[in-house]
Amino acid sequence: MRRVRGLRLVPGAMSTVLEANDLGTVLRAVTRAHASLRRMGAKRISVHLRVDHRLDKPETIEYKVRRVTDAP
Repeated sequence: MRRVRGLRLVPGAMSTVLEANDLGTVLRAVTRAHASLRRMGAKRISVHLRVDHRLDKPETIEYKVRRVTDAP
């Protein structure tokens, strides 16, 4: 799959976190991934998408991880 400009991702054990400055970039990445799986012949594709769009303050993946790992 080609990279999507402006998309940052962090793979995890149970999911992959996608981060971008706008929702369209994330949706474009999901659409491309889905199309790629179809071209590969997938018989079933299941996508679970949860959007956490903070508008009151900027937060990054790194910031959220630090809050959890640095907690007492």
